[in-house]
Amino acid sequence: MKYKTWPVVIPADLADEWATYGAGTRQRAEDLARQVMFTLTGQRFGTITATVRPCFQPADVGRNYRGAGHVFWPGLLNGAPNAVGPCGCSPQCTEVGYDRLALPGPVHEVVSVMIDGVLVDETAYRVDHRRWLHRIDGQRWPKHQDLHAADDAVGAFTIVYLQGLPVPDPGPEMAGLLAVEFARGMQSGSCKLPDRATSVSRQGVSVELADIREWFTNGLTGIEQVDLWIMAVNPYKSRRPARITSPESVRERRAMVIR
Repeated sequence: MKYKTWPVVIPADLADEWATYGAGTRQRAEDLARQVMFTLTGQRFGTITATVRPCFQPADVGRNYRGAGHVFWPGLLNGAPNAVGPCGCSPQCTEVGYDRLALPGPVHEVVSVMIDGVLVDETAYRVDHRRWLHRIDGQRWPKHQDLHAADDAVGAFTIVYLQGLPVPDPGPEMAGLLAVEFARGMQSGSCKLPDRATSVSRQGVSVELADIREWFTNGLTGIEQVDLWIMAVNPYKSRRPARITSPESVRERRAMVIR
């Protein structure tokens, strides 16, 4: 899950207090802060490591600007040695061989590109528009690959990269501030998280509680500094990243392994 990669940085002025909490409390508080911040910012930020095995479809199956689309097939990476992709087994793939291919994005950073078990020098390619892996050394990407081969074996074409958008500053510090407040609440201490009591009748001991879900429905945590930053990066309170689709477009089939 992308939210698990959200960095949490405890503010320097709260470091001593943070150290007084037990390891279990700190871990739970950080996990809560990560998930809340990830959700309230529209699930836009965070990166995961993706491993893909590019394979090209025939022109009459998919299409792009050159007449053929491409898919990503896990091959042996998911533990299914008999799996076959849209381009078939072993050498049955259509020979296309472009100098660039589209990766499921956004692409933050390419970790490695391996062909026939040999790493391709990072100077031989670049990433364009957070999506296209463009080969710039005059060569082309493999025309086909053996999907039954391991990712580091002869006949395989494997790309490992970080998918997603990194958390912008000061997002990690905001997550750290929220984590401290969660830890305080777990220890029954004074914290800035919203109090559910909206009205109290002292004589009759009557307490009216607000639904805590209203805070998160409105995209807020109740902590001023954190909420200001959330509103800055997610002003329209989006719940998930936007996508553009068209009823006339041909949907490319893709499969990929995330590990």
